Amino acid sequence: MPISQKCFDAETAHHATILAAKYGLLFAPRISSSIDKDILSTKVLGLSFSNPIGLAAGLDKDAEAAEGLATQIGFGFIEVGSVTPKAQPGNPKPRVFRLVEDQGVINRYGFNSKGHAHAKLQLQQLSSQRNFVLGVNLGKNKTTKDAATDYVEGVKTLGPFADYLVVNVSRYFSVSQQVLVNISNLREIRILNFFVKTIRQIEVRSALLS
Repeated sequence: MPISQKCFDAETAHHATILAAKYGLLFAPRISSSIDKDILSTKVLGLSFSNPIGLAAGLDKDAEAAEGLATQIGFGFIEVGSVTPKAQPGNPKPRVFRLVEDQGVINRYGFNSKGHAHAKLQLQQLSSQRNFVLGVNLGKNKTTKDAATDYVEGVKTLGPFADYLVVNVSRYFSVSQQVLVNISNLREIRILNFFVKTIRQIEVRSALLS
């Protein structure tokens, strides 16, 4: 059994991993060469990936270790988040549980996030010469009354630092109340339509100003 399992609960181990990646302390079995072979490279929607293996949102929730995860492990892309406009705590602890026999975990974080301002500060510190594709996963605050506004705010605040954006319209699960709060399919469609229209307006304005 790994030492981390003996000494730390699952959530503490998660945070320790992020800190290790941030400060270059991950001892991952990385390929000796830091440059991927050409055969692994691919291009999708105008974005060039050094390799097709990436990290989905959920591990680096607050954009604190994107560069470390990419350079030390070798991911072709890193997706940070989900990031909400305002900081929110998520579900009460414990909320991450190990499945030792299956070598997995159950995640019930509940959209904990340090917010846009913190994520922006982290992304501003990334190297301008980074060699990996960066995605930002945008969420909405649990108490918001206007989801579309939360998503648009995410585009405006974090969009300039991302190669691509993801709009997370997933449902919230409240452990304390055992209630699922979900946006109806019709509401989701309306939000996404509004989101797309807003992005197009931003693009038009940017083109006129450039």
